[in-house]
Amino acid sequence: MRLSRRSVGRAERRVLWVTMNDTSPHPDLVESARRAGSAIRELHWAVPLAGERSFGRLVELGDRTGPEHPMSLKLVSPRMMLELARAPEDVLVIYEL
Repeated sequence: MRLSRRSVGRAERRVLWVTMNDTSPHPDLVESARRAGSAIRELHWAVPLAGERSFGRLVELGDRTGPEHPMSLKLVSPRMMLELARAPEDVLVIYEL
């Protein structure tokens, strides 16, 4: 399968950045991409931006009192898959799903 690269100017690249929340290093990476000329749209799936619904939850099972470590589950809504399928952006960045 061969993919053809569209002739898109540097300032016209659009990026959808998917992350759990707005903790470090995410804000620094997004700001760096914006300075490089990319248009960034952020999608926080566990902790939504102001006025938006959450796309998922982070659930931890177990306590921290015993020798076992708690188990973390990332539950993602089907709405997120629909959002990703309909995204008009050229690039999708997901580093913690």
